[in-house]
Amino acid sequence: MSMRQLYPVDSPKRTYLWGVKRAEILGTWPLVEEYIENACNNSELYWPSEIKTALIKGDYQLWVSWSNDRVRACLVTTLEQSQRTMWIRGILCAGDGPDDWVDHIDQIEAWAKAQGAEFSHLLGRPGSEKWLKPKGYRRTHTLMEKRL
Repeated sequence: MSMRQLYPVDSPKRTYLWGVKRAEILGTWPLVEEYIENACNNSELYWPSEIKTALIKGDYQLWVSWSNDRVRACLVTTLEQSQRTMWIRGILCAGDGPDDWVDHIDQIEAWAKAQGAEFSHLLGRPGSEKWLKPKGYRRTHTLMEKRL
């Protein structure tokens, strides 16, 4: 399944999912930069520049939800692998609202499965559970964080 394929979703906003190819990252970056900057500032785990570099190198994948010629949300993922299994992990998600990306999770999972992934791991705010639970996700861990 190509990263370029667009997936329409029947929702009130009629959004589309765009799996951005590596060669398209530089041209797409200005459309998602503010979203990614905000997500990085909120999580304090990544710098936008390291996200951009990992996307260009192909270590991360960029998924863009858009409608009416406007970006509504973006999700950055990575495929990770142990000796036992492979999974897709959400690095960050940002956008105007959860309904701008959560309706596309099935298509992202299908892409990951086609790559050999057996699991999907999404780290989100506590409120994200209500959007992800109907998609088959369950809470398996609680992250406790402390700034050192």
